[in-house]
Amino acid sequence: GRYSEAEPLLADGLTLRREVLGDLHPNTLRSQNNLASLYEATGRYSEAEPLYKDALEFQRNVLGDCHPDTLASLNNLAALYDSTGRYSEAESLLAEASQLAEKVLPVKHPVRVQVEENYAAIKDKKV
Repeated sequence: GRYSEAEPLLADGLTLRREVLGDLHPNTLRSQNNLASLYEATGRYSEAEPLYKDALEFQRNVLGDCHPDTLASLNNLAALYDSTGRYSEAESLLAEASQLAEKVLPVKHPVRVQVEENYAAIKDKKV
């Protein structure tokens, strides 16, 4: 990481996408998730969480529960909860994401694979 260089680029990109595309456009929501990921990677969990939550809520409303972007956002928020020791919340989100991914995504789809790997890992932590 070159997080200090990436942050203004991600923040500016998100602002621009909001202005041009609107808050609910899938590309705007992806940019929001990217900025949240940077915050998470740098230990700024309290800044990452609302971005992840808002993106997830908008994706559910705009794209639906079963869209790969929505499932990826469930996974991202669960990863944040895992990073902060909130294992039961992480497991709940990953259980939901896993169940939905099984219904709509092929076995080798990268989002499904990531969700299933993270779900298995979080269940191991609770043992």
